[in-house]
This record gives sequence, structure tokens and C-alpha cells, in this order.
Amino acid sequence: MAQIESLWHIDKTTTVQTSRCGMQQINPRSSNRCMAFHLFFELCNAVPYSWPWVIQMRLLDADTATFKHECAAVLISESYAITASHCFLSSDNPKHWKAIGGRHLKDVNETKNQPRNIIKIVMFPNDGDNILDKDLAIIKFDQPMKINTYVFQQKKQLKVTNVLWLDGEMSNVYTTQKGLKDNAMPIVNTDKCGGPKNLTENITPYMMCAGFQKGRHDACQIDSGSPLMCKFGSVWYIQGLATFGVDCSQPHLPGVYANVYEFVSWITDQITKL
Repeated sequence: MAQIESLWHIDKTTTVQTSRCGMQQINPRSSNRCMAFHLFFELCNAVPYSWPWVIQMRLLDADTATFKHECAAVLISESYAITASHCFLSSDNPKHWKAIGGRHLKDVNETKNQPRNIIKIVMFPNDGDNILDKDLAIIKFDQPMKINTYVFQQKKQLKVTNVLWLDGEMSNVYTTQKGLKDNAMPIVNTDKCGGPKNLTENITPYMMCAGFQKGRHDACQIDSGSPLMCKFGSVWYIQGLATFGVDCSQPHLPGVYANVYEFVSWITDQITKL
């Protein structure tokens, strides 16, 4: 099993004990409770602040001059996070983005929030035609996040949980509950990722798949950059970042994620230069 070891020690400004990375102080609910549901719209509400490494990414709306939810990211140290490169197709200008740590509700300011400006966006080089291949970027904050119960950094990778903000407009169920959601799901071999509709021709070594062959739960467009995580012992490790899917929760079409392991050397190299 691929593992990520050194990434979480490379920020020389960190003061938190890195051995605690990936271990939250507010425990999530049992993943099995979500496994009992059979429809995407029955995703479970995450226990507030139980995923302290999830960062909200908000993009400036030129029409309203306000920042609106666009993507998610994963904190890897006080100063850096990783997300999906395609989040920046609309704008790769750091001034057009804000990152918020300690976020649970999608569009409600909370006392535990830590908003940060973004001063650097570095995208993994992709010279191919598939814009969703090699879909990972590093962001740097203007000032470090304050590590506490509600904002904490993550580690590496068995049992998989997907964490995301679900758009309240997708279902009446969520029109008043626009908070962080989570659900458990299996990893799918890439040769079976597309099923009879065959997505596999677009799957590269920089991608991985997760979800159910019968549909159920996966990530939607609103969830780009949100983490796919695996628990080993008492520690959660990042495995993937949401990249794309065909519609939401469709049978034989699992969600596709950036395979974070393939990017570790590049991430380590880039952060030492930033």
C-alpha cells in the first residue's frame, strides 16, 4: 500500500507535534451509519469540526464583489494546503481567492473560522489534453493557520471516507442544511472505474476511483478538491482529492480523485522553494 511519510514535516515554521497530524480532537460519527443509506441525497451530516484539516476555498464573484464557495482544500501545514488544479480554471489570481479554516457551515460565518488570503498558487505541470489529469495544486496562505481543535493538518492512507460541502440547491433535503457532509465508500480498481459506460480510457496513474458500483454516494462538482481519506489505526491519511465524476452517484460511475501519492515528491520539492 502506498504511503506518504515525509510530506507533513517539510514546513520548517511548524510548531505543532507532527505525530498528531491526522488525529482530530472531535471524533467523527461512525462511518457505518452512513453506509446504511442508499441515496446520495441521504448523505450524513458530519459532526461539526470533526474534520479540522478541511479548508473551504471561496472565489471572488465579480458581479456581487463577494467571495462564494467554490472548492475545498486539505491543510498539510499551518501555511500550505493542497487542492484540485481545475478549481483555478475560473481564475488563478491568488487575490481572487480566500481560504477558510475551521469551517463547518458552507455560507455562514462561524466564530471558529480562520480566514486567510492566498498569496501563492502552484499547479502541477500538465502539458496534455486532459485538463483533469495531474489535477493537484498547492496554495500558500498570507499568514499561518492557528492550529487548534478546529484547524489541524492531515497525513496519509484503508477504509475510505469522503468529506464535502453539499450544495443546498441539489435537494430540498439540504436547502437549510448547507454544512459539511461525510460518507464511507470503497476504493475501486481503475480498470473497473468506468463500468459498462467505460471511464477507464480517461483514467491515468495520477487518478484513482472510489464509490459504489450501484451508485449511492460520491462527490459532485461542488466538491472539487475535497479529500478522500483512509484510516490506519487512529490516524486519518489523505489518499485523494476530488477531481470529477459523471453526474452524481450514478451506477457504475464512481467518483475520480487525484491520487495524492503520485504527487508527494513534487509537493515536497515545491514547498521547500516557496
